Amino acid sequence: MPQRTVTPMKILQLMGHVMVGGTETFVISLVRGLIERGHDVMLVNTWTHSAFNTLAESSGVPFVRIAGGGRRPGPRWFWRVGRFLRQNRFDLVQTYGLRVSLALRMLQRTHGVRHHLTGVRGLDQQRSGLQARLDRRTEHLVDFIVCNAEAVASKRMAAVGTPRSRIRIIPNGIDLTRFSPDAVVPGCDELSLPEGFLFAHVASFRAEKDHENLLRAVKLAGDGLGDAKILLIGTGRQRDEVDGMVRQMGLADRVILTGPAEDVRPYLRACDAFVLSSFSEGMPRALMEAMAMGLPVVSTDAGGIAEVAENEKNALLVPTRSPEALAAALKRVVRDSALRERLGTAAVARIRDHFSHELMLDRHVALYESVLGGRDAL
Repeated sequence: MPQRTVTPMKILQLMGHVMVGGTETFVISLVRGLIERGHDVMLVNTWTHSAFNTLAESSGVPFVRIAGGGRRPGPRWFWRVGRFLRQNRFDLVQTYGLRVSLALRMLQRTHGVRHHLTGVRGLDQQRSGLQARLDRRTEHLVDFIVCNAEAVASKRMAAVGTPRSRIRIIPNGIDLTRFSPDAVVPGCDELSLPEGFLFAHVASFRAEKDHENLLRAVKLAGDGLGDAKILLIGTGRQRDEVDGMVRQMGLADRVILTGPAEDVRPYLRACDAFVLSSFSEGMPRALMEAMAMGLPVVSTDAGGIAEVAENEKNALLVPTRSPEALAAALKRVVRDSALRERLGTAAVARIRDHFSHELMLDRHVALYESVLGGRDAL
């Protein structure tokens, strides 16, 4: 079969992020994949002092750090980003975060931005009040709102009033060459983890990740967890608060805060199961990566999680903010090896068949090409 001719697109992925989480790792993987397909892609972060900058600079993708300030774009942001846009004429710019998207809308007509897409990737990224009104009044300047889950799209329509015709849904995709039961994962022997059954919990220390829910579930489960321990993998503003809760609840011998991990695969390979306790989610990559690695998953059913994980088929899903239900599911996974085997095997197939990195790239390329070609983007 003849190879499809690729017409290179010049694309900017523009962010103003301070943390490292699912969105940030997704954008790096998207940039890398688009470049591998022959496109000219650049990643820019405008938050001056950001942990994400270090990750992006070490990722191997074309990255520019623009010292634009912090949370709210100000005069310095507009001057420096505007100059960058004039110097680098892009076919298409995709933004992440409402403030950056709104700021770009103010620049795009005078700074040569032909097309603007904005990504909305979590329920917590929706806004209300004045910001929502500004978003809605200027939404016509954006070609499409790209959501990663139906739950996120529904929240967007309810919070902002976006018509469905302006939304496109592209689910997350996992690189199966890196995340699979057979993937070669270096560094597993260097973790110095305790013996016994290990749960991985990969999440930033933010309110919506609801670490308290998990700690309360672990406390309730008690001896029903046997020798199981929980690894809290990540970083964030609420880390010290969670650490204090661990000690106050007497869980220091059961819950371990490992710190951040640039590569979570060694932890996933070393663990026996995965747990996520959020009350708000879009389509969490950490959960999908664990499924791709073949770990049995226990998770709340927040947001778009149920669009990926199917209860009792390839995961155990429980209601949000219910430590009792979460405790019961944790105990089931610890006690039942046959259940773990069944859930893990089905999870690998679920990600492989419906949420691969290649399928995610196909959908992005098709959307970009349709926008640049003036066609309706399906």
